[in-house]
Amino acid sequence: MRIGRGPGSGKGKTAAKGHKGQYARTGGTIARGFEGGQSDMMRRFPKFGFRKHRFNRDPELEQLNLGRLAYHLEKGHLDSDAPITMKSLVEAGVLSKVNRGVKLLGKGAEKFSSLKTPISLEVSDASHEAIDAVKSAGGNLKVVYRTTLLMKNHMKPHKFRSDKQLKTPMPPPKKVKKMEALKRKGLEVEYPRAPWYSDNVEKLTQEYVDRK
Repeated sequence: MRIGRGPGSGKGKTAAKGHKGQYARTGGTIARGFEGGQSDMMRRFPKFGFRKHRFNRDPELEQLNLGRLAYHLEKGHLDSDAPITMKSLVEAGVLSKVNRGVKLLGKGAEKFSSLKTPISLEVSDASHEAIDAVKSAGGNLKVVYRTTLLMKNHMKPHKFRSDKQLKTPMPPPKKVKKMEALKRKGLEVEYPRAPWYSDNVEKLTQEYVDRK
């Protein structure tokens, strides 16, 4: 190997003269589906099938099982006499982080029921099994409406000015319907009053029945 000769030193990629006077690569690999630079077949044909998040725009919630919650209650990491918020779950080490909210699942419901400890827990959603287990123990589940900024303020208040308090805006129509659905599910719901809905519940219900 010649040293200090630039491209002629032999340290670059080697090329061998191939068919019809063109240079062809002798080392490395070519990506599957490569067609010489033109639009490959994979891009030219339409796509079929269902994409998971194409229409589902719901936020991804942190999942919490009843068994894990019961373990931390039994160890004394959580105070069952005080309301347990999402911030409390992170501070106690039950969850590592909470970005958009928490969903309570029913896995480990037997272990939770054996404690017979009533709790007041704040969540964003819960399964039917989890709701029944908490209510059977004399507790309740609460959903508080928070925007992304309000959630960040709740989880990390040290990043916001202490002399300025953020106000909770009125939720949009789609979110109000979501909160009302959670209320029918058996959760306690808290969100700012929405006159367009709360003052016309019967009318909107009747319109829905008529359309159906």
